[in-house]
Amino acid sequence: MFTFTFNTMISENTSTCLNKLKHILHMRKRLFAPLGILVVYMLLPNAVHSQCNASQCPTPIPSVNAQDACISPSPAALDCYYGETTQEAPVSFPPSWCTSVENNQFFGFVADSPTENFTIACYGCAAGGAIQAAVLSTADCINFQFVSPCLGNIASGTQQVLSASGLVPGETYYIMIDGSAGAICDYSINATLPTITGQVNGICIPNPPVTYTTNTQSTWTINPPSAGVISGNAVSTSVSVTWLEPGPAEICAVSTQCPNAPLECLPLNIGEDVITFESYDLCQGRTVQ
Repeated sequence: MFTFTFNTMISENTSTCLNKLKHILHMRKRLFAPLGILVVYMLLPNAVHSQCNASQCPTPIPSVNAQDACISPSPAALDCYYGETTQEAPVSFPPSWCTSVENNQFFGFVADSPTENFTIACYGCAAGGAIQAAVLSTADCINFQFVSPCLGNIASGTQQVLSASGLVPGETYYIMIDGSAGAICDYSINATLPTITGQVNGICIPNPPVTYTTNTQSTWTINPPSAGVISGNAVSTSVSVTWLEPGPAEICAVSTQCPNAPLECLPLNIGEDVITFESYDLCQGRTVQ
């Protein structure tokens, strides 16, 4: 009888302890499970927060949203890019800017040296008169840091060198282009801005040959072709043109540096020397008005 009572008491005490232990373990699980999730969340910020597009593009493609920008494999892959700013509203913003962000675009690239230089040229503008540019670094395509100055006024018809420094080869960076005050302009990255100089006024035929020059090796043409003749090599930095017929005409050059370079034309109007004679019958004592 004593033995039975003793065994019963042990059995009841053991059962009570096991239940209490299960309850404690259950409470610990409920208490610390969120903390464990928080620790994992904090230890893996890149996996949780990373918003950047990692896909590469063989040819540059601008993106209004930096998170969607594809990545050029090297700075050289941006060479000879010709594009334009648009009227699309901004989505991604740097911490500050040259003036205000109006219609920005992003190009991603992988750095291959600590310093990178980009020639940014602005061409004709349909609205406004200049663009802005900078190189930025980011870990999430949301928060940005400058790794270059902010070029705030690349006026139409000019170009400036955008220099980024302190880069880590193999890391991704972003060029941001923006229209000054929302300007809509054609622009290029690492391409020559063609500039034609030469006589445009006071040309009359017959006339001696007129010389035209540009700042880069170019292929020259005349529009319309019947308006004149180019003397010598039509692929050079300078040509002589003999104008043949009166009326509006253009002397045009396209840079040979880039296969997709735009045609640059200089408009002019060709006159014609004409000698005229007028005959009058004049009576004595009268005048001609």
